[in-house]
Amino acid sequence: MQEILVHVRQADEQAAGVRVALEMAERFAARLTGLYVVPMVPAAFVAPEAVAIQGQFMARELDEARGRADWWGEACARRGVDGEWLALEGDPVDVIAHCASLADLVVMERPQSDPSAPVGFGTVTRSLFAGASPMLVVPDVCQVRAPGRRVLIAWNGSREAARAVRAALPLLQRADAVRVLMGARRDEGLPMAPPALALRPWLERRGIGADYVDFAPAGKVGSAMLEAAGACEADMIVMGAWGRSRLAELALGGTTRYLFQNSSLPLLVAH
Repeated sequence: MQEILVHVRQADEQAAGVRVALEMAERFAARLTGLYVVPMVPAAFVAPEAVAIQGQFMARELDEARGRADWWGEACARRGVDGEWLALEGDPVDVIAHCASLADLVVMERPQSDPSAPVGFGTVTRSLFAGASPMLVVPDVCQVRAPGRRVLIAWNGSREAARAVRAALPLLQRADAVRVLMGARRDEGLPMAPPALALRPWLERRGIGADYVDFAPAGKVGSAMLEAAGACEADMIVMGAWGRSRLAELALGGTTRYLFQNSSLPLLVAH
């Protein structure tokens, strides 16, 4: 893991997303880019007489954001991390997706403590869909300081889960403990279903030992997953995200949505 991008929501070294990104960059001797985005309001939603005022506000916020480069440099220097600071304006999702194109991992903080924070169509999820890089979603209430020591993998044989496990490989190789919840495939039993992905030998070939536990909860999958994470004292969950469409997950309720709303642990996800 050599390139990490973190979306900075506030200039606070102790903010959960920033704190976790700095720790991971230090652990892996990775280059860490801090990105602050000044959102651009589409002109179609701004009254003509307010365009000039809006432009002034954006210019002022951008200048202030660029002025935080010294803060970021000092925060990285305290960790011995090679850091870069970017302050850009535009649509946050487009900017994050573009800057993440060459990153090994994107760290984004999700405002879980805000009950009105959107799930499914917020910046975090839209950036995950738009970008090419896996993402570590860090709840703003997260107390874990060094995620990846005790890892829980939610495995259902999907491409999304496989991508998340692949992205987590550097962490899994250094983890003290790895547990895999072996869930049922969504397409299991269907005609013409592709062959099952063999996770156990894949991990073993890479020197990763893990405990494997059958996982078929009778109730809500998300709630059972958090219980399993607590039982093994996991500090991070690795999983595929939005296996169904976002509309289906929002309408029917889904594991991704539940965990985004309720997990206090970082989630390493891929779509």
